[in-house]
Amino acid sequence: MQLKQCYLIENDCYKQSVKMDGGKPKGIVVHSTAANNKTLKRYVQPVEGQENRQAILDDLGKNGNGNHWNQSKAGFQKCVHAFIGVNAAGEVETYNTLPFDVVCWGCSSGKNGSYNYNPNARVQFEICEDDLQDETYFDAVMREAQAFCAYLCKRYGFTEQEICSHNEAGKAGMASTHTDPDYWLANFGKDMDWFRQCVRDLLTPESDDNPSAFKVGDRVLYTGNVHYRSANAATGYECVGGEAEITEIYRPGKSKHPYHLRHTGEGCTVFGYVDAGTFAPVGSPVGFAVGDRVRCKPGVTTYAGGGRMASWVPKATLYVRAVEQGGAVLLVSTEPTKAVYTGRVRAADMEKF
Repeated sequence: MQLKQCYLIENDCYKQSVKMDGGKPKGIVVHSTAANNKTLKRYVQPVEGQENRQAILDDLGKNGNGNHWNQSKAGFQKCVHAFIGVNAAGEVETYNTLPFDVVCWGCSSGKNGSYNYNPNARVQFEICEDDLQDETYFDAVMREAQAFCAYLCKRYGFTEQEICSHNEAGKAGMASTHTDPDYWLANFGKDMDWFRQCVRDLLTPESDDNPSAFKVGDRVLYTGNVHYRSANAATGYECVGGEAEITEIYRPGKSKHPYHLRHTGEGCTVFGYVDAGTFAPVGSPVGFAVGDRVRCKPGVTTYAGGGRMASWVPKATLYVRAVEQGGAVLLVSTEPTKAVYTGRVRAADMEKF
């Protein structure tokens, strides 16, 4: 989770700042924006004189349309505690826009009351929608939303059962009649029970038989050659290994590809989810040395850069002439000493013999 802050200080809801009973929310309401615009800047913008204004603008980009929510205008009664979407670099983030102990204007009212106001006030947040067809974006923002919910549950001491959608809140008579974000979830075969279960998984400590020896921020040497767009994707895409940073760990022992890596080393192209066991801490032994006699593993037909090998190369006896990119890439040749080179290969594709 990437949690940042830009309070909507010019919004009338913030200006009124009605405190929740006991300074504590009673649960969480999940919304989605019902607009094809996944950028946070559409809703979140700092105003003149606001703390960290330039840093926030650098992160989000500037809303040139003036339709953000950090303003006061007649008839505009909308405000939530957070938004989840993409920043100017296309990275998914969460922006806290209202203190969590202040009531919001997020779901209106129903026949039984409202989750906006005391005594039932809840934290409410919006997930920025796209065209509702991109599974990669869906997966990323839902994981961010689930992590945000887990954070709130831990902070305020409630369980995943205190989480509902705007759709569910309306059916309970505690909000206006909307169907978000359930229709978006349904596009990918999901529902709010799935969402709550994912939050529950985040709240449940990992069992001792599936510990993670790594943490977010660790620098590692990726020796694989495939990354995935989501933690449970069936299809991967080729990449070049090398030095990288762990940017997320998602349900190790339960998801297919639990580690998200972002390349940091020269020549490395990994930027996605990878399998456990495909990387090691930077500085670990690389496994190959100059002079080693190697050959391609069965099925290998491409070089590290993606080019196709000549038909003879996968069957050839090769020699390591240089170890590059922290051990992820090898320069190989059919000659052990002459200045004649076959090409650069992924270390993960080679074996000694």
